[in-house]
Amino acid sequence: MKLPRFAAPLFAVLLQRALLCVVALACGYNPLLPSTWARWDSAYYLDIAVAGYQPVRHCWPETHYPATAWCGNAGWFPGFPWALAALQHAGIPLPLAGFLVPLAAQVACIWLLWGWLGGSLAALLFAAFFPGNVYLAAAFPVSLFLFGALLLLRGCASDRPAIAALGGAVAAVSHPTGVLLAGVALVFGLWQRRRVALWGAAGAAAGFLCVLAVLQVQAGGWDAYFRVQAHYGYKAGFFADALLARLKPLVNPRYRDLKRLVTALQTLLCALVVVVVAALRLRRRAAVHEASLFLYVGLFWIAPLALGGALSLYRAEALLLPSAALVADAPRPVQAALAAAAVALSVPMGVLFFRGILV
Repeated sequence: MKLPRFAAPLFAVLLQRALLCVVALACGYNPLLPSTWARWDSAYYLDIAVAGYQPVRHCWPETHYPATAWCGNAGWFPGFPWALAALQHAGIPLPLAGFLVPLAAQVACIWLLWGWLGGSLAALLFAAFFPGNVYLAAAFPVSLFLFGALLLLRGCASDRPAIAALGGAVAAVSHPTGVLLAGVALVFGLWQRRRVALWGAAGAAAGFLCVLAVLQVQAGGWDAYFRVQAHYGYKAGFFADALLARLKPLVNPRYRDLKRLVTALQTLLCALVVVVVAALRLRRRAAVHEASLFLYVGLFWIAPLALGGALSLYRAEALLLPSAALVADAPRPVQAALAAAAVALSVPMGVLFFRGILV
C-alpha cells in the first residue's frame, strides 16, 4: 500500500517531538502541559493575542533598562499572536493554541520541503531535527515564519504568484526578518528572469507595512517596534567577527559554560551546512528552486551575524531550515553525518530551553 505524501514528514516531526518530550520529562516538566513549551518571549506573544499592542512607554525601574529607553509589547510581531487569537475564538484555550500552531506550521514546513528532498530519509531527518528545532516546537513564531518563507520560495520556483505573495505576507507579519524576503525574491527574479518574484516581494513588503500600520494604531507609532528593540544594542558589523566570537567557547575555556558551549556547537554546525551548500553550488549549475534557496540561505545566515547586539543567534539559526533542501544533494554520508549531529545537538538544546536558560 502506498503511503500518503504527508506520512513521512508527519512521522519525522512526531519523532522530533517525541525526543523533545523525553528531554522535557528528564528536566522535570510535563510535556503534555502547554506551559512547558512557553518560555520568555512566549509571554509577549500570548499577551498580544489577548489584548493587542499596548502604547509604548519609557521603561520602569523593574526592567533594569535606562529610564530613557522604551518598553512594551510592541517589540514583537503580530502574525503568531493573530493565529493564536483565531484558534482561541474557535474555542481552543490560548495556551493549547500556542502548542498547536507551531505543530501545524512545522508539519507544513517539512511537507513543503519533502518534495525537494528527493526521497532522502537522512535529509528528512536533518530537516526535522534542524539546529534550533526546539523553537519550531515552542510557543514562538519560528515555524509560522518558515511556513511563509517556504511558500514564497515554492511560489517563485513554480510560477505561482498568489502562493508567493501569500507566503511573503505570512512571513513578514510573523517575524521582523520577513521583510528580507522581498530582497531574496527581487534578486531571484532578476537572476532567473521570473516576474512571479515581484509578487513574492510585494507580499513581503505589504506584510511589513501592515505591521507598521497596526503599531501606529495600537502602540502609538509606526516606529514602536524599533524603539522597543533599540535597548538590545543591535549594531551592524562584519559578520565574520561575530561568527568567530560565537565560536570562541569551543577553543577558549575562559568563555565556556554549558549555554555558550552548546550554542557554539550549533553555530559551528550551521556554518558547516553553509559550507556544504556553497560547495554544491560551485560544483554544478543550480536548478530554479535551488537558486532561490541559495539566496535565502546566504542572506539569512549572514544577516543575524552582521546585526550583532543581544541577538539570540541560536534562535535565528533555526530560520536556515530551507537549507535542508540543498543538503539533500550532498553525498549520503554527509547527509547522514549532518542528521546525526542535528539529532545529538537537539538534546542539550532542549535541556537549555526547558530549564529557561535559552531565551
